[in-house]
Amino acid sequence: MVVHMNGYSFHVHDCAYIVLDWDKFEANHNDAEPCVYCGSVDATEEMLECDKCLKGYHTACLTPPLEELPPDDVAWICPFCETGSSAPEGATKTARELYLGGDSILAVCRIEALWEDANGEPYCKARWYWKPEETHTGRQRQHAAREIFLGEHCDDNPVDALLRPVQVLAPESFGKANEGDDVYLCRLKYNALTK
Repeated sequence: MVVHMNGYSFHVHDCAYIVLDWDKFEANHNDAEPCVYCGSVDATEEMLECDKCLKGYHTACLTPPLEELPPDDVAWICPFCETGSSAPEGATKTARELYLGGDSILAVCRIEALWEDANGEPYCKARWYWKPEETHTGRQRQHAAREIFLGEHCDDNPVDALLRPVQVLAPESFGKANEGDDVYLCRLKYNALTK
C-alpha cells in the first residue's frame, strides 16, 4: 500500500518526520534555512553547514569569505563553534532543527505498516527512533550530530501526522549521502526496557 500525504508518497519501511504538536510546528517551522550572518535563504548562494551546530552559512558571508568548499570527508566547524560561543537563533526553524532541538514537536519514525480503518482513514504503524539525549546514557562524545537509534516501540498513528520522508542511513551510506536537512545516521538499535 502507498499513501499520499502532504505532497509526498509514503511506503512501508520509509522513514519520516511525524508531527507530535501541529500548533507548535506551524508557529515555529520554516523549511528554508537562513544564513546565520545575513538571514537570507537565497538558494543561488553556496551554503555550508557546520558539522557541530548544523546551522547554515553562505560561503560569501564568512570572514574571510570561503573561496571553495572543503572536501566532503573533512568536517567544517563554524566560527561560533570554533570559539565555543553560540550562533544567534532565528525566529523559525527547519524541521531538522525542530527535531534535534528537543522541543517535542517532531519525531522520526520508520513506517512498519500502512492500512485503512473501517471508515477509510489511513493509518500507519510507526517504529520510533531515539535521539542519544533520550536514552539512559545520554549523548556521548562518539555520537554524531545527526545520530539516532532505531527503537523497539511501535504504535498506531493517523497518516496525516506524517510530515515528509527522511533518510536514515547506515554509516557506509551516510558518508556518501548528499548534504541535506533530512539525513540521519543510525548505527545501533535501542531498547528502553533492556537498555
